[in-house]
Amino acid sequence: MYEKDLATIRVGSERISLRMPIPAESFRGRISYVDPKVDHATRTAQVRIELANPRQMFKIGMYVNLAFATLGAGEKTMPMVPKDAVQSIGNQQCVFAATNKPNEFGRATG
Repeated sequence: MYEKDLATIRVGSERISLRMPIPAESFRGRISYVDPKVDHATRTAQVRIELANPRQMFKIGMYVNLAFATLGAGEKTMPMVPKDAVQSIGNQQCVFAATNKPNEFGRATG
C-alpha cells in the first residue's frame, strides 16, 4: 500500500472488499498486519489481509482489486459487470438489468 494511504487503515479493520477480475466475484476481508517498514524505492508497505479462500482461488503473489473504506467514512462500492455485457447505443455505453417484473429489463447508463 502506498505510504500516503497508510494512515487511512488499521489492523483489525473489516472494511476491505476484494474483487477478482476473473471470475468476477467479491469477497470481504480484514487487515491482519501492516508492515512498519516502508520501501524507500516504491514508497509502499506490505499489508496482509485475511479472508476466506473458497475453492483455493487465491494464491500467494496473485494480483486482485481491493477497496479499502477509509477511517471515519463509509465504504464506496460500485457495481461491476463483465466487459462483454457493456453495450454501445449511439454514443452511450449501457448495460441491461432485470427489473422486478418478469422478463423485463431496463437500461442503465454510466
